[in-house]
Amino acid sequence: PMATKGACREGDNVMQILRDVFLPNKLHCVAVLDAAGAVTAALSQKDIARFLFTFPDALGEFGDRSVRELRLLRPGSLRTVKIGQPTIDAFRVMRELGHTACPVVSSVGRLLTAIDTYDLRGMSQFFGLRVAISFFKSQVPNPEDFPPDAIPVPRPPSCTEDETLAALVGRMVRADARRVWCIDTDGRPLSPVTLTDIFRMLADPPTDLPPPEFRLV
Repeated sequence: PMATKGACREGDNVMQILRDVFLPNKLHCVAVLDAAGAVTAALSQKDIARFLFTFPDALGEFGDRSVRELRLLRPGSLRTVKIGQPTIDAFRVMRELGHTACPVVSSVGRLLTAIDTYDLRGMSQFFGLRVAISFFKSQVPNPEDFPPDAIPVPRPPSCTEDETLAALVGRMVRADARRVWCIDTDGRPLSPVTLTDIFRMLADPPTDLPPPEFRLV
């Protein structure tokens, strides 16, 4: 039944929903059921992030802790591709690592953009995956007139290791993003940080702080 895997009840504790429904089933959205078992709404990871952004006190002491302190990075799990490489190379990296996104860097390793599975939406022919990422992601009609590192491409949201959790959640909400890239002081990507990473940490914190408790209302 839906209630055992992809749904929760009105008034359920959101932390418990994360532990019992979202995280073990790797879901981004679940149905909300009333007392009779009818679906009344949908609850997504982004909805929970917006709640935490609107009511940051719900994060408790975690809100003032940094990305580094909360161990939100994934050491050793990052591979990058250069902006001049064929776009298909990014998808090869994603397939090999089982990831849904790949950071794209400049010739000196600074984060420029990212390729993710959503880039495949609407594609009927995949010849375009052979072109350089700089052309594939270009925001101008004449990318050939720019140096490869200077072609205007969409910049993904990013943060630093020192950013607080409250600030990070706000950044993700404003960008309507499920993922940000943590970068070092030189702009080089260190690790992705996703809403799933944040919720997993809140459900099983690495510190002796009690996890925040909030309810779905």
